[in-house]
Amino acid sequence: MAVTDQQLLERLRVLLGESDLQTTTEKMLRKKLEEEFKMELADKKPLIRQEIERYLAEQGGDSEEEEEEGSDDARAPRRGSSLGCILSEPLAKFLGEESLPRTQVVKRLWEYIKEKNLQDPKDKRKILLDDKLKTIFTSPLTMFTMNTQLSKHCKTNDAVDDDRPAKRSAQKSSKAEPKSKRAKGADGEGEGEGAKKPNGFTKQLRLTPEMAEWTARETMSRPELTAFFWSYVKQHNLQDPSNKQFILCDESLKKLTGEDRISGFGHIKHLAKHFLKD
Repeated sequence: MAVTDQQLLERLRVLLGESDLQTTTEKMLRKKLEEEFKMELADKKPLIRQEIERYLAEQGGDSEEEEEEGSDDARAPRRGSSLGCILSEPLAKFLGEESLPRTQVVKRLWEYIKEKNLQDPKDKRKILLDDKLKTIFTSPLTMFTMNTQLSKHCKTNDAVDDDRPAKRSAQKSSKAEPKSKRAKGADGEGEGEGAKKPNGFTKQLRLTPEMAEWTARETMSRPELTAFFWSYVKQHNLQDPSNKQFILCDESLKKLTGEDRISGFGHIKHLAKHFLKD
């Protein structure tokens, strides 16, 4: 029986909700889908990429759609702690939970921000910190830096295990082991699993001078760029009235993309050339 695009996207949404966006990549998700559906999906790359970008934009708080609270809160505990995060004491006190999937943490924070009307009316990308949010975040806070600041408050079970005294002791003693089992870096220091460098969707990438001028940032992750792009498009009313899936480029976007009109959910392919390789 043939698999429809809708079935693929529905399963992709589930996988995204269960994944750690700090380390997961588009290729990893596509391979997982190929294994589950037992079919090659190379020709579905644009479709998968578009849905991932849509999902990341929603996690940045850019989506206007609201899901019902009850269904998510009831579903979260059954997802298993291995798919969630162990929350820091300040965040746990704020949310009333000790463990939640990161996607649920972000969703509930945005619900609070919107309920308390804490987006700067002059620039809705900026978040105004009340006393409760000040226990978690530091100023300035924007929709693009929220995930970065959240990292210290959300730890996976594996990361928590790495912090246990017994394991730390074992790691220290392992320094005497042969180098073949230790560090791979040029600095000679060993890195445990908890010290992996970000290499997924949230990795910070250096920007070209043109992109840096547009975003007022020197580095940015793909989710941050997606959120910034959609915020900019809506702020400047750049969606094509005849088909809102397309964006009518203003002078700034023309300079970056070289196009007069681009697909909104294909924007990354036009802007990716402005990510510099280390």
